[in-house]
Amino acid sequence: TVAVRNAQLFNQMRQQQQQLETILQTIPDHLFVLDEAGKILLINDAAARLINSDPAAASSLNGQPLADFLHVDAILGSIVEVLQNPVENGQNWSFEARSERQRRDFLVTVSAWEHPAADRGGYMVILRDITTMRDLNRFKDEMLKMASHDLRSPLALIVGYCSLIELDTPEDAPI
Repeated sequence: TVAVRNAQLFNQMRQQQQQLETILQTIPDHLFVLDEAGKILLINDAAARLINSDPAAASSLNGQPLADFLHVDAILGSIVEVLQNPVENGQNWSFEARSERQRRDFLVTVSAWEHPAADRGGYMVILRDITTMRDLNRFKDEMLKMASHDLRSPLALIVGYCSLIELDTPEDAPI
């Protein structure tokens, strides 16, 4: 019965691991899980594509320092810079960065984690694509500029005509 129970627990654990891997691979955000030294422990398909690696070969990147990929994109340099000034466990470090290679804007979140039982920790880095939001914000700003300019032009014309009327009218003339 112990062997049967162990086999059931093993199958349950394997199913949960497959579910977790599926979730991590299908999220659209770029996900890096790094150790204290900045070496890759886990990477999803989106992050593998970011560093020019075949998503099928993402597991081969395990153990490689993220700093080895600085030549691929400047956004990775920003992340490595944050890792050199570590954040405390449980704290998040968020900033916006632009990937010039992909021409995309990202919200980068770096979180420190620690596993108390294993006495080890590291960082979880998530890059969320915010390009659409930034484009919409730029569009909104342009629309506001155009609307305010279009409103200011008629008002300036009216103010100009009023000042001309004041110049042309004698002071003792009835209005």
